[in-house]
Amino acid sequence: MQEKQTWRTFLSKCIQTPSEKRRIASELGVSAITLTRWAAHISDPRPQNLRQLLNIFPEHRTMLQNLIAEEFPDVVQFVPNNPPEEIAEKIPVSLYESVIHTYITTQRKQLFLAISDLILQEALRQLDPNEEGMQITLAKFVPPRGTNQVRSMREMVGRGTIAGSRALEQPFLFLGVESLAGYAVSAGRLLSVQDKADRQNRYPGQWAEWEESAVACPIMREGLIAGCLITSSGKPGHFSLTREHLVQSYAELAALAFEWEDFYAPQDIRLGLMPPQEQQARYITNLRNRIINTMKEANRKQQLITITQAEILVSQDLEEELLQLPQQLNEEL
Repeated sequence: MQEKQTWRTFLSKCIQTPSEKRRIASELGVSAITLTRWAAHISDPRPQNLRQLLNIFPEHRTMLQNLIAEEFPDVVQFVPNNPPEEIAEKIPVSLYESVIHTYITTQRKQLFLAISDLILQEALRQLDPNEEGMQITLAKFVPPRGTNQVRSMREMVGRGTIAGSRALEQPFLFLGVESLAGYAVSAGRLLSVQDKADRQNRYPGQWAEWEESAVACPIMREGLIAGCLITSSGKPGHFSLTREHLVQSYAELAALAFEWEDFYAPQDIRLGLMPPQEQQARYITNLRNRIINTMKEANRKQQLITITQAEILVSQDLEEELLQLPQQLNEEL
């Protein structure tokens, strides 16, 4: 009697070939043993792994989606039966040319914003070509004061297609261990959440009302980390493997926007807990005034500082103030 086909029996046949087993495990980011356990019904994959399977086997997509739905009907309910939309798998060569030209012709103090702007605009165009709702931000570590341990990141630049979103304004949120970005830099690798409603999601995150899925990728150079590229979508399951690889590529290119002193060793990254956006708002709304006052105070003491130096000092002050808020809340409770 022929065995009824399930997504597990399908997977079992696919992983009989060692090279194919290694390929599937690599694309899913799991071990070969994990694949064997799934196929044998010893353990269950996370929802994002099941959705990724659909992209790994595009020629069997419809059949595989139906098989997965028999055991996990809620996991793929929002995934269309049609093949995934065609998107370029690589960053356009023209962007590399523009970034390299900007890198060698732009003054150092303007380099971060110049390169970041080029990268975020192209990333937004490629990852959300139909402007269905996306936000991309680039966060940078706040230089530690009096210690080598990094305690937070700060959003520096952002772009978005969400009407009224922060991506259309100057973003300035502080991010800590409570965020997906914070978890990604602590882990030193790209992390994605395909559906914020997924109860099996193990990663932290503070979600805006419109956000449904997100990817965070560390900005790295020679094993050191400088910050994070954060991409959020208004659609669940938006970040296919192709899009995740693109986010990784954009994060790698974004490393050119950072100075060497912006990078820190993983052992020096000890992020603290930052309060939610609404609590941060009253602290960061007067940012510009604090920077101006800091420069005036330095001038009064005949200590000339640049606007960049003043911004760092203010960021360090704000970081310290914000890190105290969760502690104060716990003490009050």
